[in-house]
Amino acid sequence: AYAREMRDELGIHVEAVDSAEAAVTDVDIAAACTDTRSPVYFEEWLSPGTFVTNTVPTELSDETYEAADRVITTDNRPFQRYVIGDEEDDRRYTQRHTEWFEQRNHEPIGDVLTGDGAARQDPEETIIYDNISAGIQFAAVGNLVYERARERDLGVEIPLSWFQQDIRN
Repeated sequence: AYAREMRDELGIHVEAVDSAEAAVTDVDIAAACTDTRSPVYFEEWLSPGTFVTNTVPTELSDETYEAADRVITTDNRPFQRYVIGDEEDDRRYTQRHTEWFEQRNHEPIGDVLTGDGAARQDPEETIIYDNISAGIQFAAVGNLVYERARERDLGVEIPLSWFQQDIRN
């Protein structure tokens, strides 16, 4: 019923599926948009020609990065080491993701967009856009939604403490 409502409201094809794998099988674009610390997209799900993007690097399995024909990134600089929690949290996090704290050598998205980098080489090429960002796109959209809601006198103010935590659950 929900898929039918979305289809009617948006005027697009919407199909409900039973699994994450089914949702990304034979698609042109797969976008993982979570804050997970465990993979939600796996190498065996890559189809020829698929473009995959993430919000955080942990969304894609290490094997997915290795299996892709090409990885494009926002930035090749190493992550800054900043972990909320105690020393054990810091050690567990940085040991699991040592590659994040090293220089990467992927093609920058800026080069692709300006034409200084190569465009898609083949319609069957699998590409990952490793979105190493500060989430500015979410802040920009959030601000736009906020401004429109204020213009229409919509919404309820909520405490900022609802959005603060010092541990990850």
